[in-house]
Amino acid sequence: MVLIVVYWLFLFFFILPFGILVKKGLKLKTINATIVVLLGLFLLTISFTVTAFFIPLNKYNFLACFSVCLFLYAIYWQPVKNLLQLFSKEIRNLTLFNKIIITAVALGAALKSAQLPFVIDNESYYIQTIKWVNEYGLVKGLANLHLFLAQASPWHIVHAGLNLNFTGITFNDINGFVIVLCILFSIQQTGKDKNKNHWLSLMPVFIPLFFLFADAPSPDLPLLVITPLLLYFYVHDESEDNFTLSFLLFLFIAFVKITIVPLGLIFLPRLFKNKSILQFTFLALLVAALWIIKNSIVSGYPLYPLTLLPLPADWTLPKPVLDTVNSVAYNYVYGTDSNASFFTKITSWLQLPGVKGLFNKLIIILFVLMPFFRKVRQDKNYRTAYIAFLIHFIILLFTSPQYRFFLPEIIFFVLLISGEILNLFNKAVLQKSVIAGGVLAGLLLLFSFNFKAATKNKFHQNSLGFQLSQVYKPEPVTRYEDMGFVKRKTGNLEYYSPETNFFLYGTADGPLPCVNKAQIDFIKQKTGYTPQIRQHNTTGNPTISEGFVSVKNLRE
Repeated sequence: MVLIVVYWLFLFFFILPFGILVKKGLKLKTINATIVVLLGLFLLTISFTVTAFFIPLNKYNFLACFSVCLFLYAIYWQPVKNLLQLFSKEIRNLTLFNKIIITAVALGAALKSAQLPFVIDNESYYIQTIKWVNEYGLVKGLANLHLFLAQASPWHIVHAGLNLNFTGITFNDINGFVIVLCILFSIQQTGKDKNKNHWLSLMPVFIPLFFLFADAPSPDLPLLVITPLLLYFYVHDESEDNFTLSFLLFLFIAFVKITIVPLGLIFLPRLFKNKSILQFTFLALLVAALWIIKNSIVSGYPLYPLTLLPLPADWTLPKPVLDTVNSVAYNYVYGTDSNASFFTKITSWLQLPGVKGLFNKLIIILFVLMPFFRKVRQDKNYRTAYIAFLIHFIILLFTSPQYRFFLPEIIFFVLLISGEILNLFNKAVLQKSVIAGGVLAGLLLLFSFNFKAATKNKFHQNSLGFQLSQVYKPEPVTRYEDMGFVKRKTGNLEYYSPETNFFLYGTADGPLPCVNKAQIDFIKQKTGYTPQIRQHNTTGNPTISEGFVSVKNLRE
């Protein structure tokens, strides 16, 4: 925990001048240090993604970035100093209750980040994506080795750029840092809405949910904690500065998790009336271009996860491989076969057991309830947000309605409803009780906890809990630290496979290239395709830096 706190302090001061650069470049008036740091993190995410197109994000890249950081401090020292002085004053001016809340959240998030990762996706592709970017950058056709690597989220790329793995300790812990930033900003909004508490100040209520994503570099987390902030700027007032901040935060979360893109519809009504439309268009096109290039390199599908317009390149992942894995995913998402009718799928989806079925029913109820609230009926900005979320949800229903994909709207709707109800009573003690209850519930997750009643996924049924050593030393980036790996060969591909098939797509922290032999055998059996090293050069032995292809009916 202590090392995590030190790392977060380093991140704050490292990222801050990059945020100042964004603030100055776009002539933003914001004086909130947490928002400036988020903007700096967005700039670094873009910068590291561009760098990963060409070189690995290793210690040399970090030293270059650190040099730029020092240069920015030199030229922006006075603005940085002013911002830090104001930030210090704002922290001191927080009420005692809010100081206790942010301290509890910060220490709790640090301890949760120091624990073993809870999210199973960490063991299939989070660690491996970061590791590939650290050692090789973005590699052509990496998805041929392991389909999940096709996602290559920029959230994992920025982790690779900032995880300090060359020190001997890998800090895949930006999630907890962002939780603290966003919670701090949210509680600063207490009492700023006509002597009533703004709904955003209730964000600590969701600490139990946020903490589930704190100990692994899940790209779902920035959506959950940043979406309320961008909606706050969007609905709070229609100033030029707030609109720009909202748009930038949207571009950030859309870049790291493409499923949130439909939310961008909220900007269309005001975008064409905005005098900075060319600036916004350029920023959106820049982010879209980087996302397309990244997808083209890793999978050969520029619009991945959509399979439209595949590149005519040798490293493009064969569509039968995609279809095979997607058909398996259908049963996981809908609880029924992919050939079932849409009505059957939705009926099955609503009746899924555990937490999935609960959230699936909850989102339907919330969409029905929201139009009855005055803000949605009378305020065009809230109404626009509701319509955008509804379109987002409908798109998900036809594609992949996993409950984690529509958690942003659940959080926004619940915050709004809770804020309206609490303001009816207008009792400060009631609001404080609700917030304190949420934070205390989140702190309980720091200890061993059983989720068997909530999910049938055996990997998510138990939180591995608190150990005293976590106070001074963070746990490894994988919960399978003792997993052995066997070197295997198929065709020209030498790879490392887990000794124990703990999960078909599991790779944990295996050496590169790493893929489960059971996965290779499964895909070969279903499609006939086997991953191979891409032999781009005609002389010499192929190396994994050249990328990967899939070969049909490979002869061993």
